[in-house]
Amino acid sequence: MVETENAEDARLMLVLDDLRKQRAALEETMTAKVAEWRQEIANVSAAIRAIEVLMGIRLREESESNSPTKPKAERSYKKKENISKTLREVSRRAMLQAGHPLSRKDILAFALREGVELPPSDPAQFLGRVLWRSREFVRTPAGYWLADHP
Repeated sequence: MVETENAEDARLMLVLDDLRKQRAALEETMTAKVAEWRQEIANVSAAIRAIEVLMGIRLREESESNSPTKPKAERSYKKKENISKTLREVSRRAMLQAGHPLSRKDILAFALREGVELPPSDPAQFLGRVLWRSREFVRTPAGYWLADHP
């Protein structure tokens, strides 16, 4: 009788071990799928933003999305400066790649394709302010151009 109980316990331990392995594999698969879906959502969101900007539609506040956003009080000046720096770098690349002055819409579309996250309230206005304030760029009748390129 004792041997039967030990054999039954050993069998149950094997089943338990298999179930734990199965759960771990399912959790791993789930984590990979969630990461894949998040990337798909980010890609679709970037495409939506690009089309809205190109059509001149004012972007909706992030509160409409399922993603929580930081309250304005938590946003830091440093983050805004990082966005400005990134926009200046991307704008420079866009102009060099095009080889001629670009409109704000063209630069904004390029930035969105590059995956640059912009403030949701009015990204075109934000970009215009960054370009206008920077000494790296000049405004020409054809659009913005690099100050250090004739």
